[in-house]
Amino acid sequence: MGSLYNALSTQIAVPMSTAVHNIRGGTEGIPPIGKVMKRPTRKVMEQLLLSTATVFLIHGSTSTYQPETAQVFIESIAKEQRLDSRRTDIQMLTRIRQLAVYFHGWDGANGKAPSQAAVRDAECFTRILVHDDIYAPSISLATDGEINFFWMLRHFRLDLGFYGDGTYSYYGTTTAGDEFLADDIPVSTPLHIQILQLIRKQ
Repeated sequence: MGSLYNALSTQIAVPMSTAVHNIRGGTEGIPPIGKVMKRPTRKVMEQLLLSTATVFLIHGSTSTYQPETAQVFIESIAKEQRLDSRRTDIQMLTRIRQLAVYFHGWDGANGKAPSQAAVRDAECFTRILVHDDIYAPSISLATDGEINFFWMLRHFRLDLGFYGDGTYSYYGTTTAGDEFLADDIPVSTPLHIQILQLIRKQ
Protein backbone atom coordinates (compact mmCIF):
# COMPACT_ATOMS: atom_id res chain seq x y z
CA MET A 1 0.00 0.00 0.00
CA GLY A 2 2.89 2.35 0.78
CA SER A 3 4.25 1.90 -2.74
CA LEU A 4 0.91 2.97 -4.19
CA TYR A 5 1.04 6.18 -2.18
CA ASN A 6 4.61 6.78 -3.34
CA ALA A 7 3.70 6.13 -6.96
CA LEU A 8 0.78 8.52 -7.05
CA SER A 9 2.53 11.20 -5.02
CA THR A 10 5.51 11.03 -7.42
CA GLN A 11 3.27 11.35 -10.46
CA ILE A 12 1.40 14.34 -9.03
CA ALA A 13 4.57 16.21 -8.15
CA VAL A 14 6.05 16.14 -11.68
CA PRO A 15 4.74 17.02 -15.16
CA MET A 16 2.84 14.28 -16.99
CA SER A 17 5.60 13.69 -19.52
CA THR A 18 8.07 12.95 -16.71
CA ALA A 19 5.59 10.76 -14.87
CA VAL A 20 5.03 8.63 -17.99
CA HIS A 21 8.79 8.29 -18.49
CA ASN A 22 9.21 7.13 -14.89
CA ILE A 23 6.48 4.54 -15.25
CA ARG A 24 8.11 3.10 -18.35
CA GLY A 25 11.57 3.03 -16.86
CA GLY A 26 10.56 1.97 -13.36
CA THR A 27 11.17 3.98 -10.18
CA GLU A 28 10.96 3.24 -6.51
CA GLY A 29 7.35 2.37 -5.73
CA ILE A 30 6.36 2.15 -9.43
CA PRO A 31 6.64 -1.31 -11.01
CA PRO A 32 8.32 -1.51 -14.43
CA ILE A 33 6.43 -2.93 -17.40
CA GLY A 34 5.96 -6.65 -16.99
CA LYS A 35 5.38 -6.58 -13.25
CA VAL A 36 1.86 -6.67 -11.85
CA MET A 37 0.71 -4.40 -9.05
CA LYS A 38 -2.18 -5.61 -6.93
CA ARG A 39 -5.37 -3.70 -7.50
CA PRO A 40 -5.80 -1.10 -4.71
CA THR A 41 -8.70 -1.50 -2.35
CA ARG A 42 -11.77 0.66 -2.69
CA LYS A 43 -10.85 2.47 0.51
CA VAL A 44 -7.45 3.44 -0.88
CA MET A 45 -8.95 4.60 -4.18
CA GLU A 46 -11.53 6.74 -2.38
CA GLN A 47 -8.74 8.28 -0.34
CA LEU A 48 -6.69 9.12 -3.43
CA LEU A 49 -9.41 9.99 -5.93
CA LEU A 50 -9.84 13.66 -5.05
CA SER A 51 -6.11 14.36 -5.24
CA THR A 52 -5.21 12.48 -8.39
CA ALA A 53 -7.89 12.14 -11.04
CA THR A 54 -8.22 15.73 -12.13
CA VAL A 55 -4.51 16.47 -11.82
CA PHE A 56 -3.72 13.68 -14.28
CA LEU A 57 -6.41 14.80 -16.71
CA ILE A 58 -5.28 18.41 -16.62
CA HIS A 59 -1.68 17.36 -17.18
CA GLY A 60 -2.84 15.59 -20.31
CA SER A 61 -3.41 18.97 -21.96
CA THR A 62 -0.56 20.88 -20.37
CA SER A 63 2.49 19.88 -18.39
CA THR A 64 2.72 23.10 -16.44
CA TYR A 65 -0.70 23.69 -14.89
CA GLN A 66 -1.51 22.40 -11.42
CA PRO A 67 -4.38 23.81 -9.33
CA GLU A 68 -2.96 25.86 -6.50
CA THR A 69 -5.11 23.98 -4.01
CA ALA A 70 -3.63 20.64 -5.09
CA GLN A 71 -0.99 20.87 -2.36
CA VAL A 72 -3.61 20.29 0.34
CA PHE A 73 -4.47 16.96 -1.27
CA ILE A 74 -0.85 15.96 -1.91
CA GLU A 75 0.10 16.60 1.71
CA SER A 76 -2.82 14.49 2.92
CA ILE A 77 -1.68 11.57 0.75
CA ALA A 78 1.94 11.95 1.88
CA LYS A 79 0.75 11.63 5.49
CA GLU A 80 -1.57 8.74 4.53
CA GLN A 81 -4.55 10.68 5.84
CA ARG A 82 -8.10 10.12 4.64
CA LEU A 83 -9.77 13.20 3.17
CA ASP A 84 -13.16 13.94 4.69
CA SER A 85 -15.55 14.16 1.75
CA ARG A 86 -18.16 15.77 4.03
CA ARG A 87 -16.11 18.97 4.25
CA THR A 88 -17.64 21.81 2.27
CA ASP A 89 -14.31 22.84 0.73
CA ILE A 90 -13.59 19.27 -0.44
CA GLN A 91 -17.04 19.04 -2.03
CA MET A 92 -16.59 22.37 -3.79
CA LEU A 93 -13.05 21.67 -5.02
CA THR A 94 -14.09 18.25 -6.30
CA ARG A 95 -16.88 19.79 -8.36
CA ILE A 96 -14.65 22.57 -9.71
CA ARG A 97 -12.10 19.99 -10.83
CA GLN A 98 -14.79 17.95 -12.54
CA LEU A 99 -15.69 21.03 -14.55
CA ALA A 100 -12.00 21.74 -15.25
CA VAL A 101 -11.80 18.81 -17.70
CA TYR A 102 -14.90 19.73 -19.69
CA PHE A 103 -14.04 20.20 -23.35
CA HIS A 104 -15.39 22.55 -26.01
CA GLY A 105 -18.84 21.36 -27.04
CA TRP A 106 -19.50 19.60 -23.71
CA ASP A 107 -23.20 20.47 -24.01
CA GLY A 108 -23.56 18.87 -27.44
CA ALA A 109 -23.47 22.27 -29.08
CA ASN A 110 -20.97 25.12 -28.70
CA GLY A 111 -20.52 25.14 -24.95
CA LYS A 112 -17.11 26.55 -24.06
CA ALA A 113 -14.68 24.73 -21.81
CA PRO A 114 -13.66 26.67 -18.69
CA SER A 115 -10.31 28.40 -18.90
CA GLN A 116 -7.54 27.40 -16.54
CA ALA A 117 -7.75 30.94 -15.17
CA ALA A 118 -11.45 30.51 -14.36
CA VAL A 119 -10.72 27.23 -12.56
CA ARG A 120 -7.89 28.88 -10.63
CA ASP A 121 -10.07 31.84 -9.66
CA ALA A 122 -12.90 29.58 -8.47
CA GLU A 123 -10.48 27.55 -6.36
CA CYS A 124 -8.82 30.64 -4.90
CA PHE A 125 -12.21 32.07 -3.92
CA THR A 126 -13.26 28.74 -2.40
CA ARG A 127 -10.24 28.75 -0.11
CA ILE A 128 -11.32 32.12 1.27
CA LEU A 129 -15.03 31.39 1.36
CA VAL A 130 -14.86 28.20 3.41
CA HIS A 131 -13.21 29.96 6.33
CA ASP A 132 -16.85 30.52 7.26
CA ASP A 133 -19.20 27.61 7.96
CA ILE A 134 -21.34 28.10 4.88
CA TYR A 135 -23.83 26.06 2.94
CA ALA A 136 -22.21 24.50 -0.14
CA PRO A 137 -23.40 26.10 -3.39
CA SER A 138 -24.44 24.28 -6.52
CA ILE A 139 -21.46 24.63 -8.90
CA SER A 140 -21.97 24.45 -12.65
CA LEU A 141 -20.52 25.54 -15.97
CA ALA A 142 -22.32 28.01 -18.23
CA THR A 143 -22.15 27.64 -22.01
CA ASP A 144 -19.97 30.76 -22.22
CA GLY A 145 -17.31 29.16 -20.00
CA GLU A 146 -18.29 30.85 -16.76
CA ILE A 147 -17.94 28.77 -13.57
CA ASN A 148 -21.04 29.49 -11.55
CA PHE A 149 -21.71 29.20 -7.80
CA PHE A 150 -25.42 29.20 -6.97
CA TRP A 151 -27.11 29.23 -3.58
CA MET A 152 -30.84 28.61 -3.39
CA LEU A 153 -31.71 28.87 0.28
CA ARG A 154 -35.03 29.30 2.03
CA HIS A 155 -34.43 32.98 2.67
CA PHE A 156 -31.78 33.91 0.11
CA ARG A 157 -30.75 33.32 -3.50
CA LEU A 158 -27.25 34.13 -4.77
CA ASP A 159 -25.73 33.74 -8.24
CA LEU A 160 -21.93 34.22 -8.41
CA GLY A 161 -19.58 33.63 -11.33
CA PHE A 162 -15.97 33.50 -12.53
CA TYR A 163 -14.74 34.11 -16.09
CA GLY A 164 -11.03 33.84 -15.36
CA ASP A 165 -10.11 37.53 -15.32
CA GLY A 166 -9.14 37.52 -11.64
CA THR A 167 -12.53 38.79 -10.50
CA TYR A 168 -16.02 37.57 -9.64
CA SER A 169 -19.47 39.08 -9.96
CA TYR A 170 -22.70 38.30 -8.15
CA TYR A 171 -26.37 39.05 -7.80
CA GLY A 172 -28.40 38.07 -4.77
CA THR A 173 -31.85 38.69 -3.40
CA THR A 174 -33.60 37.86 -0.14
CA THR A 175 -37.22 36.85 0.34
CA ALA A 176 -37.71 40.27 1.96
CA GLY A 177 -36.71 41.95 -1.30
CA ASP A 178 -33.18 43.08 -0.39
CA GLU A 179 -30.78 42.97 -3.33
CA PHE A 180 -27.00 42.55 -3.51
CA LEU A 181 -25.14 43.30 -6.73
CA ALA A 182 -21.44 43.66 -7.56
CA ASP A 183 -19.14 43.28 -10.57
CA ASP A 184 -15.38 42.81 -11.02
CA ILE A 185 -14.54 42.04 -7.39
CA PRO A 186 -10.98 40.61 -7.01
CA VAL A 187 -11.14 36.88 -6.19
CA SER A 188 -8.94 37.52 -3.15
CA THR A 189 -11.70 39.70 -1.67
CA PRO A 190 -14.16 37.93 0.68
CA LEU A 191 -17.89 38.32 0.23
CA HIS A 192 -19.55 41.18 2.05
CA ILE A 193 -20.31 40.30 5.66
CA GLN A 194 -24.07 40.67 5.08
CA ILE A 195 -23.96 38.03 2.34
CA LEU A 196 -21.82 35.71 4.44
CA GLN A 197 -24.36 35.92 7.23
CA LEU A 198 -27.07 34.86 4.79
CA ILE A 199 -25.23 31.78 3.50
CA ARG A 200 -23.80 30.63 6.82
CA LYS A 201 -25.23 27.48 8.32
CA GLN A 202 -27.74 28.37 11.01
